[in-house]
Amino acid sequence: MLGRLDEALADYAVVIDQDPNHAEHYLERGNLLRRLGRTEEALADYSRALSLSPPFPEIHYNRGDLRLSEGDVEGALADFSYVIEQDSEFVDAYVNRAGIHLEAGDLAAALADARAGLRLEPGNAHLHAVVGRALAESGELGEAEAAYDRAVEADPELVSALSGRAAVRYEAGRPHDALEDLCRAVERDPKDAALRYNCAFLHQQTGGWQEALADLQLAAVLDPEDAEIAEALTALRGRPDVA
Repeated sequence: MLGRLDEALADYAVVIDQDPNHAEHYLERGNLLRRLGRTEEALADYSRALSLSPPFPEIHYNRGDLRLSEGDVEGALADFSYVIEQDSEFVDAYVNRAGIHLEAGDLAAALADARAGLRLEPGNAHLHAVVGRALAESGELGEAEAAYDRAVEADPELVSALSGRAAVRYEAGRPHDALEDLCRAVERDPKDAALRYNCAFLHQQTGGWQEALADLQLAAVLDPEDAEIAEALTALRGRPDVA
């Protein structure tokens, strides 16, 4: 808790040496190893904890979350599904599994998980955002915007909800409203080059050429390898009305 992670790790080593068959020690050390960026060792500790314990949803959830962060989508999906099987009220597992389904393009499964989670926690902003994106990708823009409204109401800082609602509002022919949402998203995550790129696009759509230039210049600094950003910046600088 004091941030002295190496000392904490040394203490866990002593505890585990003295009591090597207690699952909780491996769970806690796994969490600590993850904070230290030692992913493989953290996964090994989670697996060891699972081998020593009866069904324990939290360990599967932590391992699934780590697997997802490392790109092991299939392993993460298996862990989150097991969590829900063992504890049907584990809302965060619904959040993560719905996100996996959404990225895979399985909109029906994403909606089912999001709505199951919302029955347990009606004010969960992340789940409302999942519903919004799934409905938007299904072409149901009005219902999608309403879902994003609920997400933003629940968490005004949630960037995925603000950027998602901006996309819906733009598709609905309201670029000024979309720009307002994207500007708020950029304020909350100013180092996201993609957000700045999209914000610049909307500034151009609404006549804000200097604002667009500023956003694209920052985006190019944040992600100098992005060809689309570089191309857009070159094109904008070539306009006679942009200094």
